[in-house]
Amino acid sequence: MSSTPGSYSLGDILYLSAIGTNKTPFTRLGLLNFGEGWLEPWIPPPNGELHLQRGGWVNTASGFFSREIDPAFTFTAGTSGTRDAYQGAASLFVPLNRRLQIGLFVPFVDSLQHAGSSPSETSFGDVIVAPQLMLEETETLSLSALFAIRTPTGETKTGNDRTVLTPSLAIWQDLPAGWQWRGGVGMDFSPNGREGPFPDENFNLNLAAGNTLTRHEAAPFGDLTPYLSANLNQFLGGGPNYTFFSLTPGIRFFLGWHTYFITGVNVPVTNPKPFLPGLTAVLSRGW
Repeated sequence: MSSTPGSYSLGDILYLSAIGTNKTPFTRLGLLNFGEGWLEPWIPPPNGELHLQRGGWVNTASGFFSREIDPAFTFTAGTSGTRDAYQGAASLFVPLNRRLQIGLFVPFVDSLQHAGSSPSETSFGDVIVAPQLMLEETETLSLSALFAIRTPTGETKTGNDRTVLTPSLAIWQDLPAGWQWRGGVGMDFSPNGREGPFPDENFNLNLAAGNTLTRHEAAPFGDLTPYLSANLNQFLGGGPNYTFFSLTPGIRFFLGWHTYFITGVNVPVTNPKPFLPGLTAVLSRGW
């Protein structure tokens, strides 16, 4: 297997990116050298000047690449007019080269609980496939473009069976004093037009910041990072004009053995509230 940049076979690139170890020194990627990186295996960037880890948070955009599988559980409390909801899901992220990554979100259980005259309903959810393109990457910055495709693999009774296309931009940046920030901006488009209570177009904006308090070696509380994520969703196109804003305080820390625990509480701020605060817990396993 060659380790000279530009001399990898397609099999080398896919193997080293997905499961292997690429010992090639990290080099910057940017728009000015956009032709580079396509024929090279993924190189995990160094953890920045302050050794902060690139890692996912609940309800935040991720502008970086990673190799991980993330089983997750979410409980959302209903209001007087909506039902409690449970979801069991798993996300998988696999780089294919230095420029392209594939993300996969599989909600294997979506469940709405009995409330009033509404019965309990349970089904498989809508699978989301998300190619991600790295635009700019340094030791302290990752900027990427995503195109998420929600596929109608679930059932209407649980709010699924929908096709949604979501182009977006996402960014991550290392800041002084143990801080980092991230964010994203994008749009949801429904090719089939308005489906039930869901808008045919939706604008999404995310901003989040967190502070890492412990070093990576301090497992089971390594890289201890409390964070706060803010999300704005503006319904556009057909249907009512509705603005939804929520805050998600959370925490992420390293347990050991390439495993992180991540949790966040999604708190709706604007009225009318479609749900009460909901909890998400994630066990993230990288390799």
